[in-house]
Amino acid sequence: MDHIPFDELDAFTIEAWVLGWSQRLVYQGKEGDPENSVWLTWGSPGWSIGWEHGDGLDDRYRLEKTSSDRWEHIALVFDGTTQYVFVDGRKVHEMKVPKPGPLVKDRKLLIGAQENWDDSVAETVRRNGTGYLAALRISSKAIYTAPFTPPARFSADKSTELCYDLSRKDDKTLFDLSAKKRHGTLHNLVWIPRSRVK
Repeated sequence: MDHIPFDELDAFTIEAWVLGWSQRLVYQGKEGDPENSVWLTWGSPGWSIGWEHGDGLDDRYRLEKTSSDRWEHIALVFDGTTQYVFVDGRKVHEMKVPKPGPLVKDRKLLIGAQENWDDSVAETVRRNGTGYLAALRISSKAIYTAPFTPPARFSADKSTELCYDLSRKDDKTLFDLSAKKRHGTLHNLVWIPRSRVK
């Protein structure tokens, strides 16, 4: 997908519906200091969710193993001063942090992988995620700062940076429902009706 300027936003929310997810869910940047990144890694013990600022200083929350047998809503939120992590609307983390960045503007947003930082390796991505993804939304505001009931589906408004509903099947393109029209290119994806994986 296109680059998302998280370092230029005063606030943001990244949220998704997943089932049985493991490894990278969302990643933008090239791991390895001093370049900064923003990421969600889910369902893998010892992995984390968060971002970097300055010369690669981490602002992350390390996650515990999550459920693999039910859909989960996860959200990473920044309100301008504080980082929050929510699981199914329950706040599991809150910490005062600076905003991410600076970020390299030509780095793409990846879903289900991260860009390889080792230029001597042929693969352009690594740490591929596995599991089911039903929807992803990124907004330029802090939608949640207190416990909430997760929305069953995501909709787009003026603050939406991108909104993907994976019930809208296409073989090559992931269509962005926001006004930004940040359509994504699909690679090695298998479409499965959500009703079959509840």
